[in-house]
Amino acid sequence: MDTHRHEIVFNNYFQLHERFSELSKGDPIRGQTYSFFPNRYSDWLRRIILKTGKLPQNRLLVELPELTLSVGNQLVLSWEEDKEITEALSSLNYTIYESQVGMILPDSKRFVFQEMRSDPSITFRRLTDGGEIQAWLSLVNEAFGSMDESELYRNALSDEAFRFYTAFHHDEMVATALTFQNQESVGLYSVTTSPSYRNRGIAYTLVGKIVAENEFPLPFTLQATKMGKGIYDKLGFLEIGTFRHWRK
Repeated sequence: MDTHRHEIVFNNYFQLHERFSELSKGDPIRGQTYSFFPNRYSDWLRRIILKTGKLPQNRLLVELPELTLSVGNQLVLSWEEDKEITEALSSLNYTIYESQVGMILPDSKRFVFQEMRSDPSITFRRLTDGGEIQAWLSLVNEAFGSMDESELYRNALSDEAFRFYTAFHHDEMVATALTFQNQESVGLYSVTTSPSYRNRGIAYTLVGKIVAENEFPLPFTLQATKMGKGIYDKLGFLEIGTFRHWRK
């Protein structure tokens, strides 16, 4: 396992939750085995993230129940492939409801982007108008089954760490993407296409353009669903590990 790349992929996702919690005026709670990021605007971003490295099972079994007494049952995210973590969470009645593949594009040498034949009715651009956030978020919420509130993303629009992207068919927004940049990587998030426009290469082209036009020499990271992983394989991303989402 490439430990450094492993850390880069985790750190971007961790810091994304941290930054969104700050934007929501949340007050994180940090234990020896976890960080909890409250977020009043998002059920998906309000979660417990387990720390990386070797976690003492007995400590986890004490800390998580104590935390849930004060904040209620929350989503839990784990990154490490660890038998003790799995046993501890299972004994606390958590089950995995979703897994995502952590991926990285370490440098431009691996990047392979063959832009498809252009369709003049499809345009791609960065979103800078706060008035378009609601349409952007509606696509994301529908695709991921979330109920995030637009105020959070309007706050993020003015934060230099975030960039919003979209694709239009004429005047209709049909695809979305978001990047979050920290000191060591650029994370790709919220990549989705409206159901009636899928299988036309729109998401592939949108992501390809984002990577190709990025001015910072940093690796890209992401968490791929089964449906989206093929796009990132084609672009040269490498599979690094698995994020596991747990709930009661």
